[in-house]
Amino acid sequence: MIRNILRLNRLAAACGLAIGFTAAATAAPVLEVRVDNVVQANNATVTLNAAQPGQVSPKVIVLRNIGDQDLNFTSIPAVVLFGGDDFLFSVIQPPLETGNKLSPNSSTAFRVDFAPGATGAAPGRKSTRAFVFTNANPTVFALTIEADLLPNPNAAPPPDEEEIDEAPADQEIDDAAPDADANAGDDDNANDDEVDQEVIEGDEDELIEDDDGQDAYDDDDDNEEIVKFAAPCGFGIGLGLVGSLASLGGMRRSRR
Repeated sequence: MIRNILRLNRLAAACGLAIGFTAAATAAPVLEVRVDNVVQANNATVTLNAAQPGQVSPKVIVLRNIGDQDLNFTSIPAVVLFGGDDFLFSVIQPPLETGNKLSPNSSTAFRVDFAPGATGAAPGRKSTRAFVFTNANPTVFALTIEADLLPNPNAAPPPDEEEIDEAPADQEIDDAAPDADANAGDDDNANDDEVDQEVIEGDEDELIEDDDGQDAYDDDDDNEEIVKFAAPCGFGIGLGLVGSLASLGGMRRSRR
């Protein structure tokens, strides 16, 4: 009977010692990370919705302390984006308890935004890394954050190089040059015609005036001078003037 009691005491003591070791092993902070209510492993990849320049694609990531001790965040800020295309992403930090910690069974959340904006980045898959530094194991929990950058629908289309090659500016200028020269030649000819017409009309007026004042000339020498003055204006006009002068001379002689 006594032996059985001793055996029970020893068994109880052994069980109590085992339970104590188990409790000590679990007395630590444990970080649990969830995305869309799915637990994420360390170094997992989280994919955000695609976005165009100027749009924002968000994703909420939940942090929970499922351990038995305080979960302390050992960096400021608590979540760090680094590497890759980090300039296309931004993070809204999680609210924490005083002392930058989470008590056991407490949770918080942070948000990552894929916000390309008007950065001029080429379309395609973009990614960066999100790091959470704590006193849990592992001390650095990392996630790969990725999203697709879509083309900008409002972007101007590239110029058509073939159309530019078919209509060079130099060719248009060369084609227009002969027309300008031709017009200039026509204008010059028109001006020359006007000048000639004025000269002719002026010469005719001078000849008419000379004809009206013909009585002042009695000698043949004077008549010859008038004929020489009129000759440059036209051969026909000169012959007509000679005939007129001859007839006038005959009339004067007959009167005498």
